[in-house]
Amino acid sequence: LTSDSLLTEVAVVQMNPESLDNSSIDSVFIKETTTDRFILGVMVSSSSTDKQPIVSLFNKNELIAKSTPVERGGLLEATFTVEKNQAYEGTLSIPDDGLSFDDRLFFSINPVERIKTLIISQENSSFLRRIFTEDEFETSFTTYNAIDYNALDNQQFIVLNGLETIPNSLMAVLRSFTANGGVLCILPNAQSDLQTYNQLLNALNLPAFGDFTTQEKRITAINFDHPLYRGVFEKRVSNFQYPTVNGYFPTTSRDRASVLSFDDEQAFLMQQQNTFLFTAPIDIANSNFQNSQLIVPTLYNIGRSALQKPALYVQNTIDQTIDVPIRLSEDQILSIENSQESFIPLQQRFSDKVRLTTNDLPISDGTFKVINGDVVVQSLSFNYPRAENVLQYASASELSSDQSYDSVTQFFETLKSNNRIHELWKWFVIFALCCLFIEMAILKFFA
Repeated sequence: LTSDSLLTEVAVVQMNPESLDNSSIDSVFIKETTTDRFILGVMVSSSSTDKQPIVSLFNKNELIAKSTPVERGGLLEATFTVEKNQAYEGTLSIPDDGLSFDDRLFFSINPVERIKTLIISQENSSFLRRIFTEDEFETSFTTYNAIDYNALDNQQFIVLNGLETIPNSLMAVLRSFTANGGVLCILPNAQSDLQTYNQLLNALNLPAFGDFTTQEKRITAINFDHPLYRGVFEKRVSNFQYPTVNGYFPTTSRDRASVLSFDDEQAFLMQQQNTFLFTAPIDIANSNFQNSQLIVPTLYNIGRSALQKPALYVQNTIDQTIDVPIRLSEDQILSIENSQESFIPLQQRFSDKVRLTTNDLPISDGTFKVINGDVVVQSLSFNYPRAENVLQYASASELSSDQSYDSVTQFFETLKSNNRIHELWKWFVIFALCCLFIEMAILKFFA
């Protein structure tokens, strides 16, 4: 870059690396779950064709295993098996002479926290028992006239399964329950008392039910962008065996987010904040939804949403919301820290959990602890984004410049040559001035 008071000239030098070879650990995910183990899949990318990097798995500083990735679908994948109920502060690493920030990836596996679930039922609820299994849900069952209201404060997820009427005392508790972050799922009954149902729906800011309408409808529209179905489908299917209902409750509003819809675009399942409402009974007398492929991911993910578990890892630059199952008093706060960095995240306290939002912190990668005073609550892992490990450089032709060069050496040689040319005019001026002085001297002294 050369400049004077009137002109700025931009010169661009195309820089090219000596080697484009780079290997990186792109991601890790739970590939398969058994009763007592997780099978981890580790995706590795490598631009080198000479050798494949060996992936090492560490738990804290202890080497657990090594694996050579194999090619699957054009990608390299390594697999590891870890114990399901063991806390892991994992690090995956590969040897590489290229970029260093992508040669390791941190992840955390915390002991499984079971979601406290209460199913208040007036119908057969055996299908719910099969979905909300004991390894992930601490489920209890009761009827609407035998509820222990003192136990409701300890629940994280409540299902109303086919109740004909909703007592006023239960309505008041459910309003408080949802306001404190609990997740509620409502499965109506064909004989539902519309007065009590609509009273509850109005309190939860949901549209009221109309009279039960006997008409067969197909459930044809899936909101694939909804968090319930994130990662469930490999692709967006448009033709599958549509579940049907024989009757439904029409709603007076369509401005709520529909998760599943009928073929006339009326909602079959809608969500308002942390309340999920089915507009038709799903018992076998009214629907075949219990036998469809949608029932398990739908109800399971509704239940899982009651406790937002942290992912194996997150990127530093992405906001992360984490539910920590802990009760705090008003003067207690949670912090996130490791040996190099500590910070206090945004946090929202509920009756049975604390919701943390990390924003753009932490600055560094690594595994951090969630601390309550002096007590470690759980581990969180953060990693730098992997987008910058692709060694692709902008071309000089893409930039607006006066001149471009292939190397820094060429630039300086050209600059030096231009300076030499620019310096010649000075010598001509000096020579002309000397001639002028000589001429004036001759005229003065010899004329």
